[in-house]
Amino acid sequence: MKYNYGHKQGLQMKEIFIKTQKTARVFSENSENKEVEEVVIALHGYAQLASFFIKNFSFLKETNTAVYAPEGLSKFYWQGMGGRVVASWMTKEDRANEIIDQQFYLNSILDQIIIAHPKAKITVLGFSQGSATACRWISKMNHNIHRLIIWAGDIPEDALTSKQLLSTPIKIVLGDNDEFISSETAEKRMRTYMKSGFDIQRINYEGGHKIYPEILEKLF
Repeated sequence: MKYNYGHKQGLQMKEIFIKTQKTARVFSENSENKEVEEVVIALHGYAQLASFFIKNFSFLKETNTAVYAPEGLSKFYWQGMGGRVVASWMTKEDRANEIIDQQFYLNSILDQIIIAHPKAKITVLGFSQGSATACRWISKMNHNIHRLIIWAGDIPEDALTSKQLLSTPIKIVLGDNDEFISSETAEKRMRTYMKSGFDIQRINYEGGHKIYPEILEKLF
């Protein structure tokens, strides 16, 4: 247990960090097939659920590919105090600890995948917020993966100098009408990646901030 002390309006405030058990959900397709040649670890975007996100990969059911979709550790109501429940990977609040928790969570999943599919190639796909999560995870990973697919997202600044990430083949998939990533922003980011020495193949598509099945299928 760690303590940080601060003062506010003459009162002493303690910030206490406690490690606690957390049950997380992972959805899978074709995971019982021990002969799979490729495993896809698919990380959803902000305000999504893994149970819905994995449906994007239904076309892989009849192939030698298994899909695992971990769900972000933070759930919340999308509107008000009820209704649809969604998940997030992290916020700016207590950011450092959330990143550590992500690493532990995703490494635990990877360890089990390697045991279940020891000969399979590992592909990590991150969509939107899931892209940053994927990059941070791989940047500190002890296992080499086959490739990383960044869809409608970016490589966060704190991962730009990672030797592990720099040695990973990356495909970045960007839409020409993405409401969150302008063409100017996309070009600026690509220049940064190239300057940093990343092995990146850029794939452009017509559309917005979403996954399009016909584009996704071409990646497999």
